[in-house]
Amino acid sequence: MWSRKRLKLLFYHSVQVYRDKEGKAVSRDELEAARKAELEKKAKERKTPEWAAGLRQQRDAAERRAATAAEAAKPFARSKCASHQPWRCPAQ
Repeated sequence: MWSRKRLKLLFYHSVQVYRDKEGKAVSRDELEAARKAELEKKAKERKTPEWAAGLRQQRDAAERRAATAAEAAKPFARSKCASHQPWRCPAQ
């Protein structure tokens, strides 16, 4: 019915039409701005409030992390003797 050549010539200068949710024709920039605004709105809704995770549990976890970091900063050998040979340690 339609030859490829005729279809190619017919749709060569055609422009894509972007439509919003109501079906109105909008520009591509307007559509992208609307989608971006919608994504930002959803991101704000998804963000959990600070109190939802438990303030006391958050403080306890921070204290545990600080204690672990302090323990990791200590030297590995914790003997009274400076030498690494306990059988020669004068402190015993």
